[in-house]
Amino acid sequence: METLNPRKFESAFIIKTKFARNVVTATVLSSIALVYLIVYLTGGVKFVYAHLMYIPLVLAGLTLGFKFGVFSALIAGILLGPFMPLDTITHEPQNFANWFFRLIMFCVISLLSGFASDVFKRHNEIIKNIWTVNQETGIPNINSLSEIRFRKRKHNHSVITVLINNHYNIIDYFGMDIYNILVYKVYLELKKKLSKNAIIIQSDSSKLWICDKYITLETKVEHINELLKIPFTINGIPLYVEFSIGIAKIEDFKMCKYADAYRHSDLAARYAQVNDIPYYIFEPKLLQSRGDFELISSFNQAISEGQLRLAYQPKFDTNTLKPVGLEGLIRWYHPTKGLIMPDQFIPLIEETQLIHLLTLWVIEQAVKKIEEFKKERIDVTISVNISCKNLFDEHFYDNVMSIIKKSKINTTQLELEITESVLMSNPEVSYQILKKFANEKFKISLDDFGKGYSSLGYLSKFPINFVKIDRFFVKEITNNEQMKEIVSVIVYISHNLGAKIIAEGIEDKNTLDLVKRLGCEIAQGYFYAKPIEDSKIIDWYKSALV
Repeated sequence: METLNPRKFESAFIIKTKFARNVVTATVLSSIALVYLIVYLTGGVKFVYAHLMYIPLVLAGLTLGFKFGVFSALIAGILLGPFMPLDTITHEPQNFANWFFRLIMFCVISLLSGFASDVFKRHNEIIKNIWTVNQETGIPNINSLSEIRFRKRKHNHSVITVLINNHYNIIDYFGMDIYNILVYKVYLELKKKLSKNAIIIQSDSSKLWICDKYITLETKVEHINELLKIPFTINGIPLYVEFSIGIAKIEDFKMCKYADAYRHSDLAARYAQVNDIPYYIFEPKLLQSRGDFELISSFNQAISEGQLRLAYQPKFDTNTLKPVGLEGLIRWYHPTKGLIMPDQFIPLIEETQLIHLLTLWVIEQAVKKIEEFKKERIDVTISVNISCKNLFDEHFYDNVMSIIKKSKINTTQLELEITESVLMSNPEVSYQILKKFANEKFKISLDDFGKGYSSLGYLSKFPINFVKIDRFFVKEITNNEQMKEIVSVIVYISHNLGAKIIAEGIEDKNTLDLVKRLGCEIAQGYFYAKPIEDSKIIDWYKSALV
């Protein structure tokens, strides 16, 4: 297996076309001899057949260059000159001026053809260089894979991805020129220490791909990791460079020519980067990440095509057992994967900016549903879950207010559910944004209480209307006296701070009776009602109020 030298494409071209050059050379010389024979047999140069000689001469100049073209022209000019009579029947010789002028014209035609060919080849090499080499670093890029020629190999190969984790820091502190020199030094170090047939290319600004002969993945990745631990100094500046390495095995070495061969090593390197480890060997479980990414990638389409819907789980008064509100719960009806539950995609969406799009969509749907209830002369409150990223987005408040102002609902009918971990991740910012919503009369619920920080001391700092006790505590109170005491304390302090209690996860009457005795005003759970489809919730709510 051979790789391109990024600075010497000419040698690659010569190696690639050596056999063809030999064939063309033989064709040109035999064509010259053939034309000579045709001219001689047709009566000599006094007839037009001598012009056939321009064909092999142009071919020689275009394909083999002006030097060989001129050489061919001299041979042709002499063959049709001193060695060719004007008339082969009478053997009348040619005038010197006649055949010499023809020889000169042959040379000019060959020279022009060769010159045009050489110019084209030089421009072609420049274009090839631009196409197959990173112009900033001088390292072969992803396009150079198509130029690699393989010799037959029976063994497997390793594909390796090397990520430069702190490339942005290096660029910010020292500039792009220093960074490009660094990448080239990394390339040279790998080129020097790996096998001579190893393929090394720069597939991205901070990523190198390597394809080398297989030993064992553990040995190979440890070897590369050791190679990259050397100190790098550029223009007298010592640089700290942090790498993440991923490695995988491919059975068909010819796959090294294709970018898809490096997909598994990319996944492994990315895993190493995210988990702050120097390297990782590919495992099939990493393919789940691709599935997650594909799911996220189709999310915009899911919204535009109406694949997302809200289901509504009722909240009820523990004394009257009448509904007092709803919680909007998102469902994704994927065209091929079927129903996708929130716990399968919400955590993925929360890692991206798509969470803003999702939350605003949920609020819009909840507002529309409140308006539908209003047409039925029913005032209902619907709660929606708010992510940490939403709360800390400077445009979130304005976007929500814009939705409300376009509708005919009161702000008191929309309840924002926020987990305690979100509040405490940045208490000052949380307080400021929640205060703005509270001033507009929004209801604010502290969701999953007890699951995170489990501290009641900060409740007085936030405008909380409801404290929602996590289902873990609710589930345990019927069998665990200590858990019951904890819930009792939560209820007592929350009431003193002016917040009502919502107990979620009520699945039987005994639990309902107990949370009622402990002072929980509102409950939610399968004992009362499971989440109800959007199209059925109004009819259900009407019947439950009777």
